Amino acid sequence: MKKLIPTGRHAPVSDVLFVVLSTLVGSLCILGVGCSDDAGGAPKQEVVSQGIPAAEFDAFANLIQNIDQAQADLDAAQAVGNPATIREMGVMLAQQQQILTRLYVDKHGQQTINRWIGTVRAASTSASTMAERPPSMKELAEKFIQLGATLQTDDHGHITSLDCTNVILSEDAVKFLSQFKYLRSLTLSSTGITDKDLAQIKTLTLLRILILGRNQFKGPGLLNLKDMKNLERLSLNDTGLTDAAIPQLEAINHLKKISVLNLKGTALTTQGYEKITRLFRRADVQF
Repeated sequence: MKKLIPTGRHAPVSDVLFVVLSTLVGSLCILGVGCSDDAGGAPKQEVVSQGIPAAEFDAFANLIQNIDQAQADLDAAQAVGNPATIREMGVMLAQQQQILTRLYVDKHGQQTINRWIGTVRAASTSASTMAERPPSMKELAEKFIQLGATLQTDDHGHITSLDCTNVILSEDAVKFLSQFKYLRSLTLSSTGITDKDLAQIKTLTLLRILILGRNQFKGPGLLNLKDMKNLERLSLNDTGLTDAAIPQLEAINHLKKISVLNLKGTALTTQGYEKITRLFRRADVQF
């Protein structure tokens, strides 16, 4: 979700808040909302009885969604325990809540705004108005830990390593792998993944280590690795690869940072191994 406020570590909260308030108020003025002394405007009782005014709905709903996302980001930061990220996410959440108070609570009252928030959240979870909300990173981390995976984070609280060795991943679990966008290391040994599952990791272009051993995929899924220009180690040991997978391996031999390519325990022939060695001449091709 796009944040309503671009934030920086050194930007004073008051300055950022002033800019955002000015932008929001200006947008509301264009819509004819909140720019008069209420002369000719609908009295507060009309607002209460009719729900969220149509002209204000989009701006209000966007703000509530940003507050919810900021809260989710703060929860995720607290889950990994990084103080700097916790402070940053806390400031973001406070900014969004101040905007809510100044633009809406002060104008319509807390009781009315609580009802409006309920309306927005109910709409956001309705299948007819919005796709299912993806889980937060905190929820994802907890899900994979419960399955038996282990993970590591960096100084910013980003999950950079995910090890799912011997964890049989369901289709639902596999589809969330793409959300771990800061991963440098991903281990999927003995997880039951197939060629089609590799499509779920094709956007993880920061990966340096990718361990796919002891899974029975045949090779077509390797084309999903073509944008992993940071990849240094690729393990395909004990998989169903045969010489038929050589064209797929050739299609990723432009990944020049690969220094280790593990092909032990595959059904590749000696001739196939020799060809792959020539394709990845800079790498230690293990066979």
